[in-house]
Amino acid sequence: MADLNNLLAELDDLQENAAENGGNRDNDEEQHENDEESLIDHSVEPEVPPILAAVAQSGPSEPADDDSLDGGFTEDEDYKRLKSLWLQELLSPELMPYQDATIDMELQLLSGQEETMEKYVQQQQENRKDQHRTALLADITKLDAARVKFVVQDLLTSRLNKIEEHALYNRELVGRMSDNEIEYLKSYGELLEKHFKRTVLDHMPKDAWKKLDDPGMIDSPDLNKFVFCRVLDENVEIDNTFEGEEKDDMNIQEHQKGACLIVRYGAIKSLLSEEKVELLM
Repeated sequence: MADLNNLLAELDDLQENAAENGGNRDNDEEQHENDEESLIDHSVEPEVPPILAAVAQSGPSEPADDDSLDGGFTEDEDYKRLKSLWLQELLSPELMPYQDATIDMELQLLSGQEETMEKYVQQQQENRKDQHRTALLADITKLDAARVKFVVQDLLTSRLNKIEEHALYNRELVGRMSDNEIEYLKSYGELLEKHFKRTVLDHMPKDAWKKLDDPGMIDSPDLNKFVFCRVLDENVEIDNTFEGEEKDDMNIQEHQKGACLIVRYGAIKSLLSEEKVELLM
């Protein structure tokens, strides 16, 4: 019986010690939390990059017009113009006029963006404190430069493909080309002539091959190809008369702004140059 009483007494002592230790542990945790709170200076706000602070202060704005993007940010008009030139060149069966002002300006902007990316890389190496923000700006600039570079490269490549495909026909369209494209056409024409002479023309009668320069013998783009287009002007008249046919008022149709049509390219060729219509994918 004495052993049982001693065992019960020991259990009571263990419970009291456990309770005291738990209370001490809770006090230690509360003290630790208080110490951490004391180390935090709530009067100092986290640093916000100036560009984000400016956006936060300005707040959301209403779109200015239909061309505005979400949040009031307007699409880059220069890039919008470049993209339009690119699409018109891709969709047109013939070589379009070279827009030196737009293309040369975009090439200059690309050169400036490359210099800007180099500056961001230097700043990232020199200023470790702000390296995350600098890296973000560098990535954004790099993506924007890659976007513009792709459009410019594909635009110029499409033009060179058309120059090669209809080299003889394009001799009459040098007014639509840049100086570099004219030089390319001359070089390509010389190589083409040497190849033809060596493989075919030197083995023909001297006067026979000259007939190859007749207009009917020269390969030309298909201007009767049907294309999708959208009317940009308030009212346009499209003459659907085929080349060589007599003019007929029944073939002339009037279309309002915003109308989307399937029409022969030759019927809207002049309207396209006047920017009264645009080609669609």
